[in-house]
Amino acid sequence: TQDDAGTYTVRVTGECGEVTSGGSLVIVGPNSVESYAGMAGIILEQTIPNPFSSEAIVKFSLPASTNTVIYIRDIFGRTLQTLNLGRMEAGNHSTTIQAMDMPAGTYYYTLQTDNANITRRFLIVR
Repeated sequence: TQDDAGTYTVRVTGECGEVTSGGSLVIVGPNSVESYAGMAGIILEQTIPNPFSSEAIVKFSLPASTNTVIYIRDIFGRTLQTLNLGRMEAGNHSTTIQAMDMPAGTYYYTLQTDNANITRRFLIVR
């Protein structure tokens, strides 16, 4: 309604991950998290492969130049790795996640940009 007009921060957490954004409509599906408005055009794909044992590729797309960081977290939210990718131009990009000494289990990876955070889940098997 008119009385409710304004900018809101939306945070959705579920089985498929988490999205935090300002002033966005967020749609959460069983296998993906998508957001429109504030995050329009940002895509974070599922790791390739998933599950994996040693390393996986993360592909993502940015609609504009932005500072970019990927965080790897355990199921308790503890940050295990930080991949500071710096300022990246618009377009398609990829990076590699190293499983290193992480035990088998469920983990989350978050793509953080200047305007949005998108989180997805991956599995490590041994």
